Amino acid sequence: MTCQKIALAMLAVAIVSPVGDARPGAPLIFCATYPEAAACQGGRVAACTACHTSLPVLNAYGRSVSRNLPEGVLEQVLVRALAAVEPLDSDGDGLSNLMEIRRRYVSGRSALAVPAEGGREVSRSRSVVYLQAHVRTIMKTVAQQHGGGMLLPVASMSTGGFLFPGSDPGLSARLAPVSVQDPATFPVSLHGSFGLPNPVPETLLSRARQARRRADSLSVFERDHLGTDTLRKYIELQERFAGIECGGLMPQLLLRQLPGLIAAPEVARMRQYLPSIDIDIFEAQAALAFLLVKNGHSSAVAIGPNNSQTTELVDGQKTTQIYPTMTFDSSHTGHRAGQSASWSRTFRVADSLIRLLKETEDPRYSGKSMWANSLVYFATDFGRDKTRPAGSLTFGTGHDLNNGTILVSPLLKGNRVYGGVDPDTRQTYGFDRATGAPVPGSHMDEQDVFGAICQALAVPFEGRRNVDCMMK
Repeated sequence: MTCQKIALAMLAVAIVSPVGDARPGAPLIFCATYPEAAACQGGRVAACTACHTSLPVLNAYGRSVSRNLPEGVLEQVLVRALAAVEPLDSDGDGLSNLMEIRRRYVSGRSALAVPAEGGREVSRSRSVVYLQAHVRTIMKTVAQQHGGGMLLPVASMSTGGFLFPGSDPGLSARLAPVSVQDPATFPVSLHGSFGLPNPVPETLLSRARQARRRADSLSVFERDHLGTDTLRKYIELQERFAGIECGGLMPQLLLRQLPGLIAAPEVARMRQYLPSIDIDIFEAQAALAFLLVKNGHSSAVAIGPNNSQTTELVDGQKTTQIYPTMTFDSSHTGHRAGQSASWSRTFRVADSLIRLLKETEDPRYSGKSMWANSLVYFATDFGRDKTRPAGSLTFGTGHDLNNGTILVSPLLKGNRVYGGVDPDTRQTYGFDRATGAPVPGSHMDEQDVFGAICQALAVPFEGRRNVDCMMK
């Protein structure tokens, strides 16, 4: 028997840090040497991030260039250093530095390189995809293996780049993620007339769909797209939506009583773990994620704090905006307070959901909890730099590409940190994938994260990068 695995992504933002040495003339020399680089297009000059994660910290590419700088005037020796590192793979992603520059990417930023004109949303999408012939998301990959027959195999309640759907044409349209803006009202969208005093008879709906299908078969659209992936996916989506209506999902997923509708039977019990379901959208996301998985409708669900104003029960009283409206962005002005409040909120909701999964028997596997085959991935878009003035208790931090990842699952060897942080540069470094031993100076990337998640959840795919040391 093959156990169904569950991926739950907590889409937040993470922390880690760094420090180096910027040369004002270097960007001009870089663009004179590589005018084809994206950062140099249209008469622009490359940003310092071509060689730095944040000033003055050098990234992997910058460190390679620095090691190859001979003594002499910068304008004379930098060109020779750039040429010397062209054949190297500074960030360990399988592409030479020159290949990355010519592919319009800035090197030194890890495997799924952030485009030079990237930013927050690109960084977010990068944290949830695997780059192969086509970009495939972690959520879809897990659902392809474990979401067979499910009506909503991938459900995403996050925002921005975390919603990136991928671009793999080989995947079925039924794996397209359903986007949930409001967990409380989303279930109502799953049926056109359920709960109404005079609902449309199912037989009539079926006849209407058959008539539409006959009309489609005679349309110019179908004639022009006959035999194409576009038409196949269009038909798959029609069949999926019809199946959702027939599947009776609405009464199983409702988080609150609405006119003519009653809440799902598990809601009363869920309030013991998530007491602010009615007023805190993040807790409501966790509650809906639980119902989707428990009722066998989803195998991969993404939730995360958003920029909505927060309300929560505190000592039985409704309290508004306990946490920064922009969550982790408050770290720009107050790092300690912003990080403490935002991580406290993220971990508290995650812990509540995990306890609920632990204390709920899996309806598919008698004697096992739902947590037994689950994994939570805290996906992040970037880390934070270290700009604390000496002796200051209050300080702000900027974004940094150097980062870390948190995975929580009974399928992994937990309660440990893999890799480490260099005490001199404060940059993270990797570890031996077989033994788990720290390897200072090494580089891990998104493909390691993707591989570890899929290995733990028994999701095979060509080119998977196994991380054996983490597996139980």
